[in-house]
Amino acid sequence: MPNDTKPPTSPLPLDAYYDSTHRGYLVADEDGNWMPIDTASLKIRLRKLSFRTNKQEGENISPVDMLITRIQDERNVQYVGCLAGFTRGIHYINGAKILVTHSPKCVEPKQGDWSLIRQVIEGQLLDDHRQADRFHGWVQNSESSLRACMRTGIPTYGQALILAGPKSCGKSLLQALLTHVFGGRSAGPYRYMSGITAFNRELFGSEHQKIEDEQPFKDQKSRVRFGDAIKNVASTTEGSCHGKNREAIKLTPFWRLTLSVNDEPEHLEILPPFNDSLMDKIILLHCKHAPMPMPAGTNEEKTVFWNALVAQLPAYVWWLQNEFVIAPEMRNARYGTAPFFHPYIVGLLDDISPKVRLLSVCQHVLFMDGLLEWEGTGEELQRVLSESTYKQAARSIIPSDGPGKLLAQLAVMPNPLVFDTRTAVKRTWKIVAAKNADPTSDDAMTPVPEVYPKMEPLL
Repeated sequence: MPNDTKPPTSPLPLDAYYDSTHRGYLVADEDGNWMPIDTASLKIRLRKLSFRTNKQEGENISPVDMLITRIQDERNVQYVGCLAGFTRGIHYINGAKILVTHSPKCVEPKQGDWSLIRQVIEGQLLDDHRQADRFHGWVQNSESSLRACMRTGIPTYGQALILAGPKSCGKSLLQALLTHVFGGRSAGPYRYMSGITAFNRELFGSEHQKIEDEQPFKDQKSRVRFGDAIKNVASTTEGSCHGKNREAIKLTPFWRLTLSVNDEPEHLEILPPFNDSLMDKIILLHCKHAPMPMPAGTNEEKTVFWNALVAQLPAYVWWLQNEFVIAPEMRNARYGTAPFFHPYIVGLLDDISPKVRLLSVCQHVLFMDGLLEWEGTGEELQRVLSESTYKQAARSIIPSDGPGKLLAQLAVMPNPLVFDTRTAVKRTWKIVAAKNADPTSDDAMTPVPEVYPKMEPLL
């Protein structure tokens, strides 16, 4: 088990710890918060407890120095700070002694009215796919897993929740409510997950990893990297905590990741390609505009509305813990709630997927002179595209190892326009012109219409 237990050491007259990273000490102030102090301040506190600072005959060191030595030997901690999912106090993780400074503040359940929260959730998510129930199931599993981690010190991983919908429909409001449900702490991990920074220490103190209103990286390499980062959060509980000018340490935080995104194509490009290794780790919901249950036009109205929602969270959590039961067809043995991809958002993603964009560029480049088909190798296709007026678009789409994988994906689509014509000597591809493609369009990124049906949701 990553979270080890060790027998407690004998008590000390002063509750203090030694932070070997900063070569300083930590003591609790009168509010119970851990405060860093230096050696001189520690000696003052020990003198206040009537311990001598000078040694007498027959003593090798003074009583104060003896206690300081004991603190260094017995209470040396390798990490000091909040740790998502862990309560205040000492924990042993991967053999390291960890001093957690603050506990998550979970919502205390209490039976009552949560009609405002219900209207907010169902207003955005109510549809034929029972999205509201999928949302409740994910929250129920995550909230109960957090409480279990706080009791046992053993975190569990969970799926990423993606909320996609029109601007200002309430997606961020749902995320803000989830922060309260998940201990009251949130952090923005996108800079780390997208590779902008290698430092992530601030993420380890928050249970809710929240991404919203980020400027997306649209190139394929960045999107794949982001997908790998989502997969790590959703399938592992151990991570390398690395702060600037600090040594990295392996910790086991409890994290739940949510992402809200507008459903315009330029915003959806923040989402990674949903390959087989990522598909079961995502719940992708489609939000829509709906009237809020209370006025929320002015700042004063928004404050009143927010306070009313927070006041109903205990009743919502009580309902999740005691009454809500997820339907059998929505259950999943690994995560509790089955993965789901709303077909409308999947359709939008399919239109901007690399394979469809590659086909669109090919239609513009290959069939400008009235040709009906083109045949050649992947390398030959890449050279033709790179020498065309659409070379920048092609460069942003085609992976570093060439277009072969994208062409293979196009070849197995329904009603394909790309065919694998390999021979014993080499692998070649045949691309045919779409009758309804518009080769005179100046927009190379317009997908070929009415060629590929939309994907069905994963149940």
